[in-house]
Amino acid sequence: MGKATRPLAMVLGAGVSGLTTAYLLQRCGIDVLLVAEQFGRRTTSVVAGALWEWQPAVCGFYEAPPKAVLQREKRWSIASYERFLQLLGERAAGVYLRRVTFYLDTPAADNPFEWQKMVEMRPHVHGFCHDAALIDENGVNPAMGFVDAYAYLAPMIDTDMYMGWLLGEVLCGGAVLKPERLESCSPQQLCEFARNHGADVLFNCTGLGALELTGDELIPVRGAWYLVRNDGTDFAAIREAHCTALQSAAGGGEFIFIVPRGGDRLILGGIAQPYQWQKEIDEQSTPALGHMLEQCRLFMPALGQAKIHEASELRVGLRPFRRRGARVELESGAVPLIHNYGHGGSGVTLSWGAADEAVQLAQQALGLSAAAVAV
Repeated sequence: MGKATRPLAMVLGAGVSGLTTAYLLQRCGIDVLLVAEQFGRRTTSVVAGALWEWQPAVCGFYEAPPKAVLQREKRWSIASYERFLQLLGERAAGVYLRRVTFYLDTPAADNPFEWQKMVEMRPHVHGFCHDAALIDENGVNPAMGFVDAYAYLAPMIDTDMYMGWLLGEVLCGGAVLKPERLESCSPQQLCEFARNHGADVLFNCTGLGALELTGDELIPVRGAWYLVRNDGTDFAAIREAHCTALQSAAGGGEFIFIVPRGGDRLILGGIAQPYQWQKEIDEQSTPALGHMLEQCRLFMPALGQAKIHEASELRVGLRPFRRRGARVELESGAVPLIHNYGHGGSGVTLSWGAADEAVQLAQQALGLSAAAVAV
């Protein structure tokens, strides 16, 4: 008796959602054809700040999604936290566990939103601490007006390493890459495209590309940050992350986002500007960039000597924000179509949990039990 043919999944998109979905598909016995316009460092996911956060996250919080969707996203973030902890031993993956402190301009007890985040998050993270003394301990400028703070140990992902590792894992699993851009396709046309390539199931992990493919309401929320040297040359190396809430999307969408990246670099940011498609920006065209950097220096005086020079890099990307929250659902057709997009600024944080749910939908659509396809 011949060996049974494995099912084939076509995955559209090679960002963190597409690659994580492909990774999990392979590990439950489903082959992968990966279709994308860009791979590796050219994907938006490489621009992600990639700091794990409880939902709704600081950098992704433009409008809160419906309550039921937010609960799903919280479950996905928990699953991702646990998975990132497992990856700490994979040196090539570029996953680190470091303390992050969030600073509040009102006491948490007087801020129902922040208080709820802390209460919900605490059982699911390591090293949680709520203490206003963190402000002075961390050398934050008292003139900034912060009065409360909480901290925990968070996965922080070096996306340059991580996206390369994920792609490498998927390729080692036998995935076939097909560089191609799909535009203005109906779900029926997408399914026909998949069927013509022998796919048994189709995944839409296209981020903002889903705007053209589905007509769904997606909003680009532009993000940007500087990547500077963090080796002790320009200032004492910073090994922990520091963040504040998004101040105002309408007023430039600025927030403090100071996050160590890998072993010797530091993110200084950030901004969240809705309805902005332009990625080729500088301080002259976008004054918020200069102000963002100055606020980081003002916030943490130890950064006063942080320099933007030839070793620095400005990264700009567009977060795929969806008012109804991230979409992970099955759309029936000639080929089952499973959507996994619209994660806003939380693509990395939600990646493992959302992809796992998307793969479960595929197993159900194909009539496969988890036990039958386990490898």
